[in-house]
Amino acid sequence: MNRGRIFLIHWNKQEAEAHGASLREQGWDVGFEYEDGARGGSAIKQNPPDAVVIYLTRLPSHGRATAEYLTQTKSTRSIPLIFVGGEGEALEKTRTKIPGGIFIQQDQLQETLGKYSKPLTREVIRCTWAGSDELYYKYHDEEWGVPLHDNRRLFEMLILEGAQAGLSWITVLRKRDAYRKAFDNFDPQKIARYNQNKIDELLTNPGIIRNRAKILATIDNAKAYIEIPAEFGSFEKYVWQFVGGKPITNKWKRLQQLPAETKESQAMSKDLKKRGFRFVGPTICYAFMQATGMVNDHLVDCFRYKEVQRLK
Repeated sequence: MNRGRIFLIHWNKQEAEAHGASLREQGWDVGFEYEDGARGGSAIKQNPPDAVVIYLTRLPSHGRATAEYLTQTKSTRSIPLIFVGGEGEALEKTRTKIPGGIFIQQDQLQETLGKYSKPLTREVIRCTWAGSDELYYKYHDEEWGVPLHDNRRLFEMLILEGAQAGLSWITVLRKRDAYRKAFDNFDPQKIARYNQNKIDELLTNPGIIRNRAKILATIDNAKAYIEIPAEFGSFEKYVWQFVGGKPITNKWKRLQQLPAETKESQAMSKDLKKRGFRFVGPTICYAFMQATGMVNDHLVDCFRYKEVQRLK
């Protein structure tokens, strides 16, 4: 996967190559420039990248002249300039000289590059439902179909799949962070104690889907969830029993072959409803199974199919 091309400006070649190796592992095409000023800027101008990363550590003035050159040159002035590290007077001087610069720390680099570089190139084959939305790509590539065994995360996914009913998954995905904040990070013990004041608060929260029936179902589901461990030991053991405790690997070649529900999701739905869960129909339960890796429904030509198949 080619995530785009970036240039690293660093005063130390050995350290630069170490950073570059890490970024290449993440799928970036990395170039290096050790010259400062117009000379370094000219080299970048010849092969403009999607972003330029300038390290300010140890030698904080290094790269500033190159950045000034790039911002003053018509063909390169739109390239994002990401400054990593730095401190004190030298950092403030760089901020003043390059007002359009992006100033971060090393642990923020990957996220920042994702925001300021070009979209991922579509060189790998994915499930066709992933479409062209960057958020969908990330969800498909990193989460969907990965066997999930964390109790609270499983509860979260069941609630979110229920919230999706009648809507698209991307709508819920875009609201997921707001959901986590609104519902106490999906802590069932806290949700089960929600009162009318909390319900009224949720109904006015623009970050979530303000559907009274779904909000009340979430509270009821939390109450039902709390009862599960006494019988099964954990929610994880309970839901995974419906697939025999290990993922079911399918071999679909086309999206149209994927079922909306299966006998396993029907059995899960029936039992959940018996225990007081709501918004857990067989179709919702199957989507839950797909998302949490109880079934591997990546298409066989998707690059994630074999990767997920190796997981348990």
